[in-house]
Amino acid sequence: MPPPSALTIAGSDPSGGAGVQADLKAFHAQGVFGMAAITSLTAQNGLGVTEVWDAAPDQLVRQVRAVLEWTRPGAIKTGLLRGAEVIGALAGVLEPHAETVPLVIDPIIRPTTGAAFLDDAGLDALRRDLVPLCALITPNLREAAWMTGRELHSAQDVLQAGRDIRAMGAGAVLIKSFPGEGKISDLLSWNGGTQWLDAGPDHAGEVHGTGCWLSALITARLALGDDLPMAVWKSREELLRKRREDVIRPGPGAGYFR
Repeated sequence: MPPPSALTIAGSDPSGGAGVQADLKAFHAQGVFGMAAITSLTAQNGLGVTEVWDAAPDQLVRQVRAVLEWTRPGAIKTGLLRGAEVIGALAGVLEPHAETVPLVIDPIIRPTTGAAFLDDAGLDALRRDLVPLCALITPNLREAAWMTGRELHSAQDVLQAGRDIRAMGAGAVLIKSFPGEGKISDLLSWNGGTQWLDAGPDHAGEVHGTGCWLSALITARLALGDDLPMAVWKSREELLRKRREDVIRPGPGAGYFR
């Protein structure tokens, strides 16, 4: 029997720490056959992104259709998407599959340094066209603030942001890296309720590729048949284990998952 499969629709990171390269590694680590459609080529490494070259909307659509006409993935995730036109085109391709193939959105809106990946029109398209199709969206605290237009200072602010994003049509939302009292927590909000998940004191530092790895691990677990809360819980545990055991290493590769 062939292994379950998952499709990532994301940008390419030539240094291998994030983007499609990280997604495929995460799929493989879970025993899931990985497929990929490239949204953008980038020049980046653990120090940042210097240049981006985007696929045209029709080029991206043809990549995704080629996969979906051949097989039905167990789950799909999106990463770097730049602009309203490409988001609208992609939503049109994915919408017929939204009821049967869970979609995980990693909303890469702006890098830690540098210009935004999504302008206001692109962010509107993300909220309007893609979010209503997803089983889960995984913004970090900054991304949740940009999506909702809220300043997220307190736990109540984060809870309200989760409700706001669910109201956009998302099946569930995982808001990552809220700095509480002496620890970092993630908020999972889904149709079963809300839950604060302890990420520990060492989760605060942003490691290149963390968001890609987590969303890809969740996508792989969904493809394997886990329900959504279980997929999130197992994936977070795997991510935290990797951070504890083998993420950071000295030299040019510092800050990458192995």
